[in-house]
Order: sequence, then structure tokens, then C-alpha cells
Amino acid sequence: MEISILIVDDHPIVRYGLWKLLSSEPDFQVIGDAENCTECCEKIQTLSPDVVILDLEMNDSNQNVVITSLRNLYPKVKSVVYTELTKDWMVTEAIKLGVHGYVDKSSNINNLKTAVRIVSRGERYLDPAVVSKLMQTIELTEKRQLQHCTITERELEILQLIAKGYRNKTIAKLLFIAECTVKFHVSSILTKLSVSSRIEATLVAKELGLLQD
Repeated sequence: MEISILIVDDHPIVRYGLWKLLSSEPDFQVIGDAENCTECCEKIQTLSPDVVILDLEMNDSNQNVVITSLRNLYPKVKSVVYTELTKDWMVTEAIKLGVHGYVDKSSNINNLKTAVRIVSRGERYLDPAVVSKLMQTIELTEKRQLQHCTITERELEILQLIAKGYRNKTIAKLLFIAECTVKFHVSSILTKLSVSSRIEATLVAKELGLLQD
């Protein structure tokens, strides 16, 4: 039994390439393509595909709206997100909203083919690259949560000032300590939060609830 596929991407070359590659599979039938979300919904109504391959980073796309619309309006249609591997929250949000598969565009095309076959059976599929990235993020978050417990009161003071945009020289004057001491504490903070910049340190500190309002 053939799996009917609708390709949705705002790049004509991508749509053409996917059409050629997927059509070569004996169990696939590419029945149409669309360049935006509006056209996608129109094509679903007229063509009734089994699987929609969807890029979330199109000009008119809003991840939440697109996936929710597909899930609510066309519950029998399976969706496979095929997009550049983006921020973790986009991946997790897409999964929460009910997307059936998620594949990174930089992956081997066989991963996409596998995803189409698996979701057509009513199962879920996550690209190994996506799983790996999510696992790394989870591990890093856990590491930061453990390490931030070792941040000293002095480091917290300096972290608060870093978040306000103060440089080392100013922090040293405000806390009545040597600038070299500030540098030492800043280095320690970056290490404990597993970051490489003051901006990253501020963002992670906010996520961990280390900064006072």
C-alpha cells in the first residue's frame, strides 16, 4: 500500500529535490506540494495525504498555529517536521503539540524516509540527531543545576552585577575588591555554569533562578 505525501516548504529547490528523492521509493506517492501554510491546508483538503512533510521555518509559519491546525482540522493526517535543527524549545514544543515526526534537514535522507514510514503506521519518530541534541541539553541542564549549588555568596554578588552589564573594573569598585579578584570569580562562575561568556552566564543564571528581580 502506497503512502501518499504532501511536501510543504517555501524553497522550490527543496520541494523539487524531495519530490524526486521520495518518488523513487516504491511505497511512496508524492501527490503534491505547497510553499506556505495556507496552501498546505488547501492541498490537504483536496488531496487528503497520509503524511505531510513540513518545514516550520517558512515565511508565514508559526509553529504552534501550524501544528495545532493540522492536529485539530486533519487528525488523520500524520505530520513530519523537516527543518533545520533549531532551538531545543522548538523541538520540545512541536512534540508537545502533537507532531508525529521530527527530522533534521542536515540528516541523511534515509532518516526522512524512515520517519514517513513509521508515522504512517501511527507511531512517532525522532531523528537521532534531534535525540542526541536533546539529551545533551538535558545533561547540561542537570550539570548546571548541580554545579550552581557550589556558587559562593561573593560569586552571586558578582553575578548580579554582571547581569546588570557592569564590567570587572566597575564591579571591583562597587565591592571594594581588587579587579584581579573579580576576574578570578568571573572565571569560576563561567566554569560552574558551563558557559563561555558573560551573556550566557546571565541567561543561565535567570533560568536557574539565581538572579534577584
